Amino acid sequence: MDTTVRTSFIPNTSLRPPEKGKQGTNFFTLLCLLVLIISILGWSAAYAYRVLTQKEVTSLELSLTRARESFDPSLLKVFENLDRRLGAAETLLAGHTSLVPFFETLDRLTLKSVRFNQFSYVTSEGAVAVRMSGEALDFPSIALQALQFGTDGHFQNPIFSNLDVSDLGVVTFDVSFNLDPNLVLYANQISKLP
Repeated sequence: MDTTVRTSFIPNTSLRPPEKGKQGTNFFTLLCLLVLIISILGWSAAYAYRVLTQKEVTSLELSLTRARESFDPSLLKVFENLDRRLGAAETLLAGHTSLVPFFETLDRLTLKSVRFNQFSYVTSEGAVAVRMSGEALDFPSIALQALQFGTDGHFQNPIFSNLDVSDLGVVTFDVSFNLDPNLVLYANQISKLP
């Protein structure tokens, strides 16, 4: 056996650091960098949008203030008063009735052998009730008159009652029916004008 001790202080390997192989960027680093760039761009866009929106709101508030200042308060009062009057006129016109179309329809439907001598017209919550008394030459005339009223769409549920023969030989009767409210509404008559 050789019992020699090496006494050299020179290392067998080089003292310079080991040469690193070509080191490229790995996928995770690239992904992180991409997310960072996208986040910065998104934040910048959101900040720019916020600034633009605030400028637009400020501009609109300024133009609204100018518009308010440009109106004359006394002129606004006049317009408000006119609006109230027009609204009241529309309400009155919507509820106003005229019996002219009713009497024209009654004239058209009444037979020559029938005449009416009493008339009652009652309105209640949009419903119109008519009650009339009359005379006819005979019972078939009343039956034909009932048929005439029944076929017209404006006279709803005509009921003939209290049939009797008077001392003069004519048949007396009462008739009651509901009237279509659209027939007597004045607004409908205005819309039919040329």
